[in-house]
Amino acid sequence: MDGSVLTKSAQSADWGATCYDLLGAILDNIYRGQIEIGWLRDIFPEPEDDSTELERIRYAQVYIL
Repeated sequence: MDGSVLTKSAQSADWGATCYDLLGAILDNIYRGQIEIGWLRDIFPEPEDDSTELERIRYAQVYIL
């Protein structure tokens, strides 16, 4: 890892926009920056062999969450 590490909570005025920027999808119900794990599993299944690079990147971001 290179660079700073986030160790405090993040604040956002628009969690939907933040979610879209990171994952390319918007959850209808984000409560104080919390996302339901079930929603992540439903929207971002494990990528197939023919998945795009962007799909693999987003899956990796969701997996880290």
